[in-house]
Parts: sequence; C-alpha cells; structure tokens
Amino acid sequence: MTSTHWKRLSTLVIGLALVHCARCLPELLKIGGLFGDGDEDPSIENAFRYAVYRINHNRKLLADTKLTYDIQSLPINDGFAASKKVCYQIEQNTIAVFGPRATNLAGFVTSLCASLQVPHIEIRSDALDSLYTPAHALTVNLYPGMEQLGRAYTDVITYYGWTEVLVIYGVRHGLNRVHKVLRGDFRTRAEILVRFVEPDTMRAVLKEAKEKKWRRMLVDLPVDDTTIFMKMALQEGMIDPYHHYIITNLDVESIDMEDFRHNYVNLTGFRLVDPGDPQVRKIIHDMEIYEMQTDLSLLNTTGYLSIPVNGLLL
Repeated sequence: MTSTHWKRLSTLVIGLALVHCARCLPELLKIGGLFGDGDEDPSIENAFRYAVYRINHNRKLLADTKLTYDIQSLPINDGFAASKKVCYQIEQNTIAVFGPRATNLAGFVTSLCASLQVPHIEIRSDALDSLYTPAHALTVNLYPGMEQLGRAYTDVITYYGWTEVLVIYGVRHGLNRVHKVLRGDFRTRAEILVRFVEPDTMRAVLKEAKEKKWRRMLVDLPVDDTTIFMKMALQEGMIDPYHHYIITNLDVESIDMEDFRHNYVNLTGFRLVDPGDPQVRKIIHDMEIYEMQTDLSLLNTTGYLSIPVNGLLL
C-alpha cells in the first residue's frame, strides 16, 4: 500500500472516529461566561448568549446535543468574591470558560483553568504577544495579535509616505500595541513623537500639535475617548484636508462621523470584516431579528449598523 493510500485511510478512520465521538456527546453541554460587573459593554454578554443560540439552531454542528450556559458577573475590585464565583461555575461541570476581560481577574481564571485542564477562551487586547504566555495549551486569546496589528499600522504609514508621526495613546498597554511604530519599522526614515493623553489633557496636546504643525497622528484610544479627541480636533480647526488621523481602535465604525464629513477629514481606520460581504450582511440581519425577539442589544448603531469587535470575536 502506497503512502497516499495510507494517508487516505488515516483520514477516513479519523473522520469516522470524529463522527462517532460527536454522536457520543451528552444531551447537554454547559459552557461558562465570565464578565466584569459594570466593566464591560452589555453587548459583549449578549453576544455570548447569541453565539450559544446560533449553535443550538444549527443542527449540523451538534445534532443531538444542546449547549447551555452559566453567566457570572464578577466584581472587578473584589478578587476573593470573584474567585468564589469562578470556582462555583467550574464546579457545575462546565466544559469551557469564556472571559473575563479584566486584567486583574483574567490571571486567576487562566491559572485555575490550567490546573483543572479546562479550555479557556479570552478576548483581551492587553494580552501581549511578546510578554503574555498562556498558562497552558488550552488557553486561547481571540483578539488580533499585537505583532500583526503593529505591522498593519506601519504598512499604512509607509503606504502614505509619512515622514513624521505623532502617536497619541491613553491606556497603560497602548504603547505596547504600537511598539512597531515606536521602533520605527519603516522602509523610509520617519520622526516619531509620542504623547500620553487623558480627557482633561487632550486639548493641550492638540494645541501643541497645532502650534508645531504636527499633522500626521496615530490615535490609540478607547472608542469613547477617540470620539472626544476627534471632536476637540474639530473645535481646534484640525479636521481638514491637511491633517490625517489613523485610528487604531477596531470599533472605529461605531464613531458618529456626521460632524466630520463636511470638513474633508483624512481618517483611516481598521476593521476585521467587510460590511459589504453578503455573509456579513446576512449575519447582521439575523442579529437584528434576534434583537427584536429578545430586546437584547448586539449591534453598534451610533455610527452605522455594525458588529462590535468583541461581539464579532465571540
């Protein structure tokens, strides 16, 4: 028997084994969702519920098995109370755990899942590729990797031929997210300037940029702070054809651009899916129906109708 025949036979045997295993699953499988109390947008928890709903209504995935879930809201400032809720959830024969996103809680959950060999899925933008190593092989972070995001930023900056970049960041791990930009990984030389901002210092930084004629900015801020920053830039007369902003937040589509569209703003953003794709449009339509049936919010409606990035990853 040739090696090709062996490969085909092996594939057939593995396929039959998987079919057999799928038919041997219990009638109910429970998964757990962990969410920070008051620390996360409700649409993320709703997306978790919707994901379970979609799986249960697709009989091609789990024909004879139904997914159930247990959701726990964790107090982000009380590690002891949060740990008790996590342990309670896992004691219910939970086969996999999603979350939480809060950094101070995620470490404990990762460690617990490692010791118990429970699959653990995260959606954390602060779990750095270069510094963060999963405690065990069953921990998966679905958020795009920092290395890949950094390469995307530098590729865009190189494409536009910027010779200077003002990097605006506002969270602790923001510098790590744009580390490739700070290292100057460009095919041409570029001057890199860095400013940390908070809502009460944004205007001062914008005035400085205006005075020194810094017109190329990479803005790495939470989506709400990005909106405030852009409105302040508009008030300072810095939304025009001569200024260019690259927004790193993957939820840029949730920003209401109505105030900027008449000022010929040069704004570049990133997204994970193409809203014009027929499959994406169908998913958004199905989500709209689910929202009407359950009164749960899933979609961004501030800018134009889109799926929030964390809900999309779920």
